[in-house]
Amino acid sequence: MRTTGVTKEVRMRIKSLPSNPSLEHLKYQARDLLDAQNQGNAEAVARVREFHPGFARVSDDEIRASKLSLADAQLVIAREYGFPSWPKLKRHIEVSAQGAFPAVGALSGPPAGPVELKQKWPQGARIVKEMDLKQIMQIQTLGKSNPREHKLYLKSQYAYTVARELPGGSREVELQHLSFKMEYESGDGFLWQYDSGRTSAVNESPVSDLFKTIMDAKVRYFLDANNQVERMEGVDELVKRLNVLQGAKLKPGMTWDNKALDKVVNRIISGAQRPLEGVAAGLRIMYSKDHFTNRVDSSFLPGNAVQPGDSWSYSREWRKQSLLNVGIVRDCTVTFQGWEMRGARLCSRLEFRGTEKARLVHQSEGKVMLPITDGTFDGVVWFDPESGRGIETNSNHDFKVTRQGRVASLPDPAGAGGSGVTTDQHHQVITEKLVSVEGPGGSS
Repeated sequence: MRTTGVTKEVRMRIKSLPSNPSLEHLKYQARDLLDAQNQGNAEAVARVREFHPGFARVSDDEIRASKLSLADAQLVIAREYGFPSWPKLKRHIEVSAQGAFPAVGALSGPPAGPVELKQKWPQGARIVKEMDLKQIMQIQTLGKSNPREHKLYLKSQYAYTVARELPGGSREVELQHLSFKMEYESGDGFLWQYDSGRTSAVNESPVSDLFKTIMDAKVRYFLDANNQVERMEGVDELVKRLNVLQGAKLKPGMTWDNKALDKVVNRIISGAQRPLEGVAAGLRIMYSKDHFTNRVDSSFLPGNAVQPGDSWSYSREWRKQSLLNVGIVRDCTVTFQGWEMRGARLCSRLEFRGTEKARLVHQSEGKVMLPITDGTFDGVVWFDPESGRGIETNSNHDFKVTRQGRVASLPDPAGAGGSGVTTDQHHQVITEKLVSVEGPGGSS
């Protein structure tokens, strides 16, 4: 016979932190524990009793009925790793991170005169980075009077491995995505969460399939002595796999014709598709060939030695090799504002500001599908010239997308459906941080 009110004494072992612990990952563990406790999960209840001093002698039912806070969950996580409190655990991770990146030039002061800011790819190094993207979208649907607010939060972790050094100073670098976490909230209250590190039924969706495809793939870069991409391997195959959408699949030897494009574009920009279909379509556009090229692009850095007060500009124009075949023009100005400590590294603080415009290259007969993007972006990069890598990047991106198209619900004298114009507003905040470095240039 089972009695839920009875407490079963179970002793759990203290966990060990990984060699390069991530505070953000531990925060996610606390949120997951809180969610599980709210759902009455037996393992979560046992963990709370074991590691939260306030619930040491409380029954299962009482723990399930308790309204734990995020601070309570964080305390449990901290004690699971042998720390008396969450602030103690947090402090330990911060100090460990400083130890992993020894201070350079902190005692002697900033370098005098111009310095070279150049990416370095030491052979054998494994560089792990983490990206957080938060986006708020005001989406206008044709035939609807008011836009709906959608929120997207995306976290990804990925590793660069410098496979080998080639003659003439060129390098072969491999990129692999290690994990994805996403939370999406639509304007009608639909909420969806995904974590590649967890197994659950919710992970079966167009979005999860897309993430799994990216994680299964490896992209290989061949860089010249100036860190410019000479060629890539694995990207074309990956992009093709990402861009085969349900209802408009490509067979071997086929290309996208106007009819197929119209079918898919209408699904993307209409309000009729299921919420995750629209998110998956947007992510497919994001993870284009140019996206992967830009992961190792160094054109942001100056071609000559610079010093505080110097500015330089760069422009990029490319055509996204994605379903919508969007042309992108980006102009940017970068200013070396000065030297600044980031963690324990003496970094050059590079502030940037620019504009971005895009247009849809494809236009089908009988319909007008011309999404025009206008946007601005700005942010800061902390670049360590000693190690030759960015330590952290924070950026803001605001843009609007204006579309003209047809919708059957709008009146039209010819009976073919009326035309309309919509403008969507987007706000992005992106943070990229260096997580760890193994091998040459790392803590070892």
